[in-house]
Amino acid sequence: MKCMLCSSDNPRLLFVAQDIHGRQILSNDKFDIFQCDACNVAFTQVHVGPEYYKKYYRKDYYCPINSNGLIGKCLFFLQEFSFKKRLKLIERYKSSKGNRILEVGCAKGEFLNSLPESYDKCAVEINEDGYNFVKENYKNIDIHNVRINDRDFKASKFGEFDVIIMWHVFEHVEDPAVFIDNLSKLLAKDGVLIFDIPNKDSLGFNLTQHWWFHLDAPRHLFHYNYKSIDSLIQRSKLKIVGHVGNIWDYPQDLPASFYSKFKTANFILNSLFFIFVLPVLTIFRFIVALFFSKKAEINTYIAKRAN
Repeated sequence: MKCMLCSSDNPRLLFVAQDIHGRQILSNDKFDIFQCDACNVAFTQVHVGPEYYKKYYRKDYYCPINSNGLIGKCLFFLQEFSFKKRLKLIERYKSSKGNRILEVGCAKGEFLNSLPESYDKCAVEINEDGYNFVKENYKNIDIHNVRINDRDFKASKFGEFDVIIMWHVFEHVEDPAVFIDNLSKLLAKDGVLIFDIPNKDSLGFNLTQHWWFHLDAPRHLFHYNYKSIDSLIQRSKLKIVGHVGNIWDYPQDLPASFYSKFKTANFILNSLFFIFVLPVLTIFRFIVALFFSKKAEINTYIAKRAN
């Protein structure tokens, strides 16, 4: 057996995962999660083809946040706050010369639509439901249903972008080297690439393994850390110019991972966990993301051209 990323021999089995999305078990299917010590990436062993997308990407995969109820209102507030933080990050790193922006994997386009009208907005979404929703509801977004990781992708048809963003997309891509290389061809000379990705070096991944909130097997094909991302970026003549732990997205991820692993049939013990342990884990998660970014549950990377 060979590594799905670098083709090195003999990756080692880490654990067996279920078809899981967050804390929800979607089916009884099982998937082996392997670690390649050569390129420092973990990967989900699964065959990717038309049936894979049909079976494992359900129509409600891009279900928007329901703002009804206390929990829904809290999650909606955090989403809006996250959108503002993302915009600040874009404004901090982008060149002042242009506002042409591309979001890869825009889902239903909520973030891109929330950007100021001064941005020239373009998007790529391969999910038919997401693509159709954006096309019908957001006329200010030029959306395309294409695969950037195709080897025959024609970057010249799109032109260049001052900003390319993707939020929790890269881990879904089956040919990441080609994908990043094609993205680099879309990037303007002074352009910036900004993306979020779950972190394989996080406490959640290493301590809870198949219960990790961000495992999302088999949809997350690769599980990266800083070293593996840096290596891929450099191969496409880009360089990382910024790296931070993501504080605001999915604040429930580490507590949910631990709860899924340690929950019992005892209502009292579960209640005590909710009351005493979850708040501590939530605070701890924020501290790790803020001060120890390479151990955060989610990392945000900022990359530009190397020359």
